[in-house]
Amino acid sequence: MRAAVPLSIPEGLGLLLPAQWGRSRPPCGPSRLGAAVLREAWDTLGLPQDSRPYRDAIRFFLWPADPMAPMSLELACALAGVEPDDVRRCVRRRLRGT
Repeated sequence: MRAAVPLSIPEGLGLLLPAQWGRSRPPCGPSRLGAAVLREAWDTLGLPQDSRPYRDAIRFFLWPADPMAPMSLELACALAGVEPDDVRRCVRRRLRGT
């Protein structure tokens, strides 16, 4: 039996998870997938601003959902149990450097 591994939500996003997963069972696969997508996009914001991955992360977080994208911000947030508007607010704060 594998030990439960907590979700890895970037610290800069703050406390966005409901009660930080204070439920009796560990997060399931879809929750972990949503958190992983959010983490990857968040980490990509640390790349040079003229890089394509950086621009893709900006689109993911701040632009309307692309119906051709594999996963939208709204879906990743729903899976991870966080609010998209809270994530966008944290991203904007990070981009402003505050």
